[in-house]
Amino acid sequence: MSRHRILVSLLVVATVIVAALAAQDLHLMPADVDRRFNIGPLFLVYAIYAAGIAQFIGWQAKDHPARQHASMLVAYFGLVLALSVVPSGDSGIGRRVLFGIAYIALFLHSYSFWAVFPHRQAPSELRDLRQRLAGRPGPVPKATRASAAVVAVILDRWWAKALVLLGLAGFAWFMVGPDTHEYMLFDGASPAADPFRFFLAVVGTMLIFLTGLFAWSGYQLSGPEERTKALWLVLSHIFAAGWALSATSLTLLYSMTDSRVIGILEGAFHTGYMPVVTFVILTSFALATFYIGALDLRPIISRTTLYGGVFLALTFVFALVEEAAEAFITNRLGLPDGVGAWLGAGVIALALGPVRGKLDSTIKKVGAALEGGEAEPT
Repeated sequence: MSRHRILVSLLVVATVIVAALAAQDLHLMPADVDRRFNIGPLFLVYAIYAAGIAQFIGWQAKDHPARQHASMLVAYFGLVLALSVVPSGDSGIGRRVLFGIAYIALFLHSYSFWAVFPHRQAPSELRDLRQRLAGRPGPVPKATRASAAVVAVILDRWWAKALVLLGLAGFAWFMVGPDTHEYMLFDGASPAADPFRFFLAVVGTMLIFLTGLFAWSGYQLSGPEERTKALWLVLSHIFAAGWALSATSLTLLYSMTDSRVIGILEGAFHTGYMPVVTFVILTSFALATFYIGALDLRPIISRTTLYGGVFLALTFVFALVEEAAEAFITNRLGLPDGVGAWLGAGVIALALGPVRGKLDSTIKKVGAALEGGEAEPT
């Protein structure tokens, strides 16, 4: 048995043991704990799910670098999920340190995986890609040039790697710091109330977004057959990066406006991030492993991108209108609280059509640029 298979198997065994011990102690977690199902049974199920996927990929990896990194990535993901559940409410320093190390290893293997899948990215190839796209109009060439530039620097410069590692250490501390959720290490304290924590949350968002940049540049360098293999995984990582960006944007808006509606949305995005994104990423690895090319996701993704973009844009509009109304109209005219929210809703109703039309047009252009023809209608 190869060293890689042994290491993956050890991580899988460790995940199963930690998850089993946590499941045995779930009765210690009070019934009134917020999101008890998410931070307890659900994450333990995800941990075992990840362990099974990692073992299967690792067993087939042999000398294939992409599969090796994929199996390590998913194995560490499972271990992180298992370590994050703390039924007793007292994680202890040892568990926090192990979680932090596993969390950093998870991100490093994620970057390493996308550096070789679906196409091995060399700094020289990335620079050539930027030169070929120089001067081309449109969002796709610009996004590709930017992602290629960032990835090339990270792959080619030691100081860039050191900055990424430093950022990962800071984000891991954010996850396991003193104000972390009592029963779950994955749930850092709300960053809105503390500027330093907000800074670490922004750093974490950038690190998650960096995974999307690696995936995007590798996808652009690959050929048609390689793109088919990568479709599930590229889209899932872009989805994760988009969710993280939305959550951080809502946190920033909430800290600036103190809007009740934005606060509800901010809480919903932060609450749903781990359950939703974890399921999407793990399932994308399973589908990419077992059902490559079985379904065409492009129509679904175009609609999801469209309405997700509409939601985020109109949320910003709502926050600005509500804040302006509360600051000027309500206070000066002595109108009751809530007028700002009603005005914000009215502006959204008026802006919905134009915003949707603009995003629809943009997505069609992006789709046409990606496919070399006409995009799917949205």
